[in-house]
Amino acid sequence: AANLDAASLVPGLPAWATDAATKIDLPSQLPTDPLDPPADLREITGLRVNMRDGPGAEYPVLRRLNLGQEVEVLDRASGWYRLKSLQSGQIGWVSASLVSDAAN
Repeated sequence: AANLDAASLVPGLPAWATDAATKIDLPSQLPTDPLDPPADLREITGLRVNMRDGPGAEYPVLRRLNLGQEVEVLDRASGWYRLKSLQSGQIGWVSASLVSDAAN
């Protein structure tokens, strides 16, 4: 958390007016928008899974994902998920049959 002097927020307040009682703890990260849906986090269920450039086996392989690797589902299209690998940040498509079910 970041510290902020309350005196720095009040114009004309002398510097000597700041002490431990005027310190305010601010969260280091702003809260997310409450209207944003929570991230759809899942795991890869196959041993070595191809992440592709599009939703189909005809698209080139971008990288391989391993069993248990955590991913975020970004989109869906006819039996494929557009995923973001939480490990590498890479975004690509994986067959939905190779991704765990959504957590309830």
